[in-house]
Amino acid sequence: LLPPRAMAARIPPTTLGRVTGSPTADEVGTAVGRDSDANVLGELREMHAKLDELLLLQRSPHRKGRRVYPTSLVLTMAMMSSCTLAPLIFGFPALQTMLLDEGAFAGLSAEERESYLTTIFTVGSAASQFGRLPFGFMTDRCGPRKALALACAIVAAGLLLMACSGGGPGRMYFEWSYLLLGLGGSGVQVASAATSGLVHRKALVATCLAMFYQMGFADFQAAKWFMSVSGCTRQTFFSSWAAVAMLQAFVVAAGFPDSTTLPQQAPKTQEGATSQKAVSVR
Repeated sequence: LLPPRAMAARIPPTTLGRVTGSPTADEVGTAVGRDSDANVLGELREMHAKLDELLLLQRSPHRKGRRVYPTSLVLTMAMMSSCTLAPLIFGFPALQTMLLDEGAFAGLSAEERESYLTTIFTVGSAASQFGRLPFGFMTDRCGPRKALALACAIVAAGLLLMACSGGGPGRMYFEWSYLLLGLGGSGVQVASAATSGLVHRKALVATCLAMFYQMGFADFQAAKWFMSVSGCTRQTFFSSWAAVAMLQAFVVAAGFPDSTTLPQQAPKTQEGATSQKAVSVR
């Protein structure tokens, strides 16, 4: 028989470890490797969690504290404003018929009345075209909240001036009213169009905004029909319309974001998904 030391020398290290109950060098190295792999996976998980938080903050620059602006409110107000405030100057034929039937130009001759109506529409159209540039710059610079709120307030001022105009040669403010309607309407259209970048379905939102804008061409025609049915005067109707426009301005100022990017959905933080990312990185 061999001595015990000689017999132990002939036994493989792994078998000797199982016999004696103590870990061998290979087993210790394997355990250390497993521990290091677990530490690496844990560090990668923490790194992914921090990166996800940073990306979420970068995609949500308009958050104020813990408040997040609802997408449904933003899009609803944008479409409503596009329909009721943006394209008012293009309903001029219905407004012209309304004013002529009312006798708002009773103190003017036929030639003066024709020239005055041409001036009204020209001023409003020019303001609508040249007002897009400053409001586009303001939307990019300050965000759609401030731009749309200001545009709604300008339209409200134009509607209120429309209610106060007429009734005598000294109260002809229709050209100034149309100037404000054209300027504010262009701002409403530009700021509302910026909301198409707030969701993933940008084409669908842009199409809906354009559709509501086209529907707004009949606003004055609908107003004329409503006044004929209800017996409401032009002064009362346009004053109420101005109040609604101011209400829209306040809602926009309180509920619109300062950026044209709404917060994205929170990334998945489940352990399984993160571990899969960590494995793929490795």
